[in-house]
Amino acid sequence: SDEDESSEPPSDENSEDTSDDSDDDSVSFREYPNNVCANVAGELEYNYNSGTIFQRYKDRMSLSNCQKRCAENSQCAAYSWLKEHSGGVCHLRKACAFLLPTFDGSSTGVKTSAQQPIVLPPDTDQYSYVNGQGCKDRSAQTIRGVSVERCQSLCSNDRFCRAFTYNRNRNDCFIKESCNDLQPSSADISGIKTGSGGQQPLPPGNGGGGLSSCNSAGCLDTQGWLEAHNARREFYHNEAGLSFVPLKWSPALSRMAQEYAVELVEDNNCELDHCVDRYGGFDRCQFGENLAWQSAGVWNGDSVLSRWTEDELEYLGVSFRGGHASQVLWRSTNYVGCGQAEGLCGKVQVCRYIKPGNCDSYAFWVSDFSACGPECPP
Repeated sequence: SDEDESSEPPSDENSEDTSDDSDDDSVSFREYPNNVCANVAGELEYNYNSGTIFQRYKDRMSLSNCQKRCAENSQCAAYSWLKEHSGGVCHLRKACAFLLPTFDGSSTGVKTSAQQPIVLPPDTDQYSYVNGQGCKDRSAQTIRGVSVERCQSLCSNDRFCRAFTYNRNRNDCFIKESCNDLQPSSADISGIKTGSGGQQPLPPGNGGGGLSSCNSAGCLDTQGWLEAHNARREFYHNEAGLSFVPLKWSPALSRMAQEYAVELVEDNNCELDHCVDRYGGFDRCQFGENLAWQSAGVWNGDSVLSRWTEDELEYLGVSFRGGHASQVLWRSTNYVGCGQAEGLCGKVQVCRYIKPGNCDSYAFWVSDFSACGPECPP
């Protein structure tokens, strides 16, 4: 099902605000712009599973207010402020031993009375990904019960690692010193360091699940998702007697969609609340948005787009306005970016669009005009 529901988020998440009345006049910070706390594997610590975040504020908090919250709280050794449209998300931390550059406007401040962190170099390894295939070369190391992000970080930090295979059913990570034997396995995803000398992933259509150049945040077949959108746009635009207007892939929209998919899985139990419903208005969510959820199975871009487009149009008709299909086909939309996340509640996919469609209830998707939204991604 990909039906939508709305809900208002709390301004702070955890059962209680642990701030105290301590005097913050003597509190000072060493600030690290464009850095976010990381663990020893070089993974950005955005979520509670890092073990150091004890309070999170999500209601468009400014950087200065985030710093003030940390200064007033005796438990807080550091804060991280993650930049978002019209404000930011504030994390209060018990510790921050390592920092990783982000270059996105986020910022971290560490109390001068606390141990100062070490700034790690950014992860420069690039990977090509294959969904639905496992590398059957001998494993140099097997790590059980970890995330796919952790698996890739282990490979990045191992100078002998040329590839990894991650099993989504068992959460097992297999570190490979070579990858010359890829075999079909629906539960596996493999990442191969580009230029590593290992076998490169199969191109789309040859059983490999598609080539992707994403990083550890997404592991998404970006080309497959873009082609799935444009194949439908070309067919329906031509069927309407109009020229085909293709979409371009936006890494910025993809990153935003990926972060929101993780949020819906981790914080919302896979409930599909649109950004405008969850955060209360278009000012913060100036993009179109399609959401999907599955309880199990492997769903690629073409499968999800079939639900959003063919299935919806068959039931509602090609002239229907205001749904997933009309956003996919909206002619004045030029950019798309998608992301996905998986948890115990299932898998969530998010695609975001600029210019947004469905923003004028009287408009039809064949129009070359959009009444709202920016022209370009952030």
